[in-house]
Amino acid sequence: MKHDQIQKEAKKWVKEGIISSEQYTAILSRYPKHDHRFLLMAFGGLFVGLGFLTFIASNWSDLTNAIKMVIILVAMIGFYGVGERIYRKHSRGIGATFLVVGVLTFGAGIILTGQMYHYMAYSATAFFIWSLAVIAVFILSQEAVMLVLAFGIITVGQIYGGFTYHDFHLGLGLLFLIGLGYFTYKHQREWISTLYGIGFFLQSLVLVLTSDLSYYWLFAFLLLLYSLSEIVSKDFPVQAFKRIALALAFLIGIIQVFTLQSGWVLQDIQLEVSFLLVLIVIGGWVIYRKITTHSSVELVDLALFVPVFLLPDLKSALVLIMLYIFSLGRLLTGYKDGDAEMINIGTIAFLVSTLVAYFQLAWDFLDKSLFFFIGGVLLFTLGYLLERRRRAFCRAEERGDRL
Repeated sequence: MKHDQIQKEAKKWVKEGIISSEQYTAILSRYPKHDHRFLLMAFGGLFVGLGFLTFIASNWSDLTNAIKMVIILVAMIGFYGVGERIYRKHSRGIGATFLVVGVLTFGAGIILTGQMYHYMAYSATAFFIWSLAVIAVFILSQEAVMLVLAFGIITVGQIYGGFTYHDFHLGLGLLFLIGLGYFTYKHQREWISTLYGIGFFLQSLVLVLTSDLSYYWLFAFLLLLYSLSEIVSKDFPVQAFKRIALALAFLIGIIQVFTLQSGWVLQDIQLEVSFLLVLIVIGGWVIYRKITTHSSVELVDLALFVPVFLLPDLKSALVLIMLYIFSLGRLLTGYKDGDAEMINIGTIAFLVSTLVAYFQLAWDFLDKSLFFFIGGVLLFTLGYLLERRRRAFCRAEERGDRL
């Protein structure tokens, strides 16, 4: 919570006799007021750096290679040096800004040096070197912005290499998996886990696309991401891994509803035994952990990872059934355990599943105006009933009762 909000509420508590003046002071001391004036100087330094780089870029072709190298080195060392000094002796926020500009200058220098000497790249090695630099700066400064920058450079570099060179850069993949994985485990923050989960999927997507693997390998990677929540300790913010894995598996399931009915899609799907082995091993491990940790109700999540494309007929309908199993399982479990978040997830998933089913079944048979009218009424009715049920549940919980 913000300092001003805490201060406002705490004053009310003092007047109402809930806390004493000493407790009021102790509470406020835990939420120091942040001085945002440094943002002006930070943005000023950032714009000065960008202005310098823009000026150099506009006159770049008129300079000799020797002068270009001197400019790159002086700019990079200058930003690093000024940033380190300000960071250590004056303001961490402003210093971190200059360090960010220094890291960006380093990356720009790699690219410009390659252009100067006509170096032909066939992989994303430049991004790998750049990533090593930003991780080194993060280790020294421990600034969150550097970790975000590391996630961004590694992920963008992998995507760039995948689309430009049709290549999955092993160095970037290992740096993300091991390097950023270590920092994610060490710092144990929800937002870091979220970044790691999203980046993990994007890395997996590039690997699948560039290695000519079938799309269903994404389910194995997402199940692996989901299983990480069963490996680490309960104190670790694992919900981000689960949410991302389930949300993406649900999204792929929706896509499958519309694509698995196409003959040309089914012809391109060739089963790989290695995929089945990986899925069985990871799925078995998740089932074992759920049972031994008394979390059997969460086994409904695995419905999203069932490889229905292996079945002979009615693949689209079976995918819809799996979406409904997940949705209803989340709803029922949420009501049983009094988990409002699970109820909300189940409600949204159920409504989306119903919308997908309606599109799938009625699009070709109804007049389009009638199609949208009936669909809107159906969703409105379902949404009203589910919301009414949710509010009744919340009121019962506030009274200490159980529906």
